[in-house]
Amino acid sequence: MWEASVTAPWKRGRLLVSPLLTYRKAQQRGGFLLLDLQARWPLTTSWDLSLSVWNAFHRRYQEIPGVPQPGRWLAIALEWRGLP
Repeated sequence: MWEASVTAPWKRGRLLVSPLLTYRKAQQRGGFLLLDLQARWPLTTSWDLSLSVWNAFHRRYQEIPGVPQPGRWLAIALEWRGLP
């Protein structure tokens, strides 16, 4: 399997958005395109709130024949960076 990825993070005020576009191609099979997104908001000097979306296109694919990968999934996180 081989893959190629490109990311283009951008910032607007305190919001940081990081998209990741990945093309994967397995031997003997067709390729597929995945889009993962992450948005991060600093709440204070020590705390961040983030939202992540993996497989935003809800692409059905198998990296190993017979083992389907998850569709779209989301995560919300509150992260502590430590004391300033």
